[in-house]
Amino acid sequence: GADRLASPAGRAFAAWVDREPADPEIRVEEVPLHQGTARLATVGAGLPDEVADRRQPRERARVVQYGWPGQQFALWPMVLPSHREVAAAYLSPQMAIRDTGNLGTTTLAGLAAADGPHGPAMGLVLAYTLGNHRNEVRIAAADALLTLAARPGFDGAAVGVHVAALAVDGRLKLNRIVAPLTEAMRGGAHRAVAEVTAACLPALQAGRARPGLKDLVRLDETARDRAVSIDR
Repeated sequence: GADRLASPAGRAFAAWVDREPADPEIRVEEVPLHQGTARLATVGAGLPDEVADRRQPRERARVVQYGWPGQQFALWPMVLPSHREVAAAYLSPQMAIRDTGNLGTTTLAGLAAADGPHGPAMGLVLAYTLGNHRNEVRIAAADALLTLAARPGFDGAAVGVHVAALAVDGRLKLNRIVAPLTEAMRGGAHRAVAEVTAACLPALQAGRARPGLKDLVRLDETARDRAVSIDR
């Protein structure tokens, strides 16, 4: 239909919708901030200039620290509904720095409903929010995990890797994530939860004992058993 548009604007629109969708490069890195470091995602090449945010992760994190209203971040999934990873990358400073703030849970629902690949940025956002200090955010993260696990391409290992890295550095409390992961498992996401725990436990068990680690091990065993029984 767009090809039949004859005006200059119509032809420009037809050329735009005919483009191959970009899959921008997403990287996760440790970003130094004045109060320590944060694990943040950044968008590399491949995103059109009209929606690209060229600021480095540290600059974006500084905006969050100094009062960019949290409601504005909830708009990202609507800005890029077919690029979940890009939206998650732009939201990662919000999730990392506002652990003591009031994160709008609609943001997680928007990310889960979006399209596009599930990769390191979404895994990072889920890791942060599963361990958030606010119970309503953890519940929203469990709901998002359930939604994502029911769709093709979910990568539970991408969540588990970040859970382990954040917990080892003392930036995530394991005893917080057990309850939302358990709720997700009870909702039917047995395999997804098993993927998360399988990816994070080796690094965690190799270190010192942590509150919640034993509960996480038990959850891993239960999730694996249920996933196997379903396969049978």
